Amino acid sequence: MLGIRVASSFTAGRGHIARCEAIRTHFNESVTWFADPQGVHDLGGADDTVQVERETESIDALKVAVNAGRVSMVLLDSYLLKPEAIATLSRSVPCLAICDYPPFPDVHRVVAPQAFQKSEDNIYGGLEYQIVSAGFSSYRGKSVAEIGDAARILVSFGARDSSNRTALVLSALELVRRRWNISVTCVLGNHAPHRDDIRQRLVGHTDMSLMEGVHDMGPLYATHNLAIGAPGISQAERAFCGLPSLLIAQNEAQKPLCRAWSDLHAASIAKPDVQEIEERTEALIGGAALRNDLRCNAMRLVDGAGAKRIADLIREMMK
Repeated sequence: MLGIRVASSFTAGRGHIARCEAIRTHFNESVTWFADPQGVHDLGGADDTVQVERETESIDALKVAVNAGRVSMVLLDSYLLKPEAIATLSRSVPCLAICDYPPFPDVHRVVAPQAFQKSEDNIYGGLEYQIVSAGFSSYRGKSVAEIGDAARILVSFGARDSSNRTALVLSALELVRRRWNISVTCVLGNHAPHRDDIRQRLVGHTDMSLMEGVHDMGPLYATHNLAIGAPGISQAERAFCGLPSLLIAQNEAQKPLCRAWSDLHAASIAKPDVQEIEERTEALIGGAALRNDLRCNAMRLVDGAGAKRIADLIREMMK
């Protein structure tokens, strides 16, 4: 049986859960989930079971299940697990870990679904492993290519946006709206720490809105001209749907991810600087050819089959 240890705390955002649930859909058998103590526990399908670990760094419940023979294969997707514990676990059971950037855990196979990572040895890297839920298939290529009376801009930096990049972008868009007609939709999760700040910033702006706790981003991808966000799972979704994006790193680890998308001409990038964000946004609004180039390249690189490819790797390990 497959066991999935996923970062499910409210502070972890939605990306880890979304990736694991997309992979899980490719298995008919029931799955046992191992979740963080404070966070989302409604995981998987109707036949799945969920066990809650004692701490966000813990795999104690998972180890008990492995030793009891209830789990014979493990999928790991969490940055908070202790490397020594993972290495010990992998000596008892086949383990595949999803990890976006080095250092990679000491397991049998690692999937690094980013453009800068090449496949080598036991590492399976590249955008072919970017994970997009099957639910986005109906929005493939549906983003609004032509800008009408106003450029529709989606601002989304994940469920939490701990660094409050949304506020920085809104400051830049205040400058953009002096020259261009724009309509802005910001998205944050229900547990985002800076929600009150963003709400206050939007007071009096009829052309700017905040949506909270959105469960299906597809309709938003299909009704906007461009997006400003981070290079996480949401970027994979936007690329698959064909929504041109301006990427801004939320931390040092995300900087090479942004550069890799830019090097492939599949996204525009900006430093966390108001003037640079303003300039790059205006270039996208005024550049139909640029938007189309980013859109086509991104869709070519992210084909939506990443979850199935990873599921196939897991099945090989379960034989």
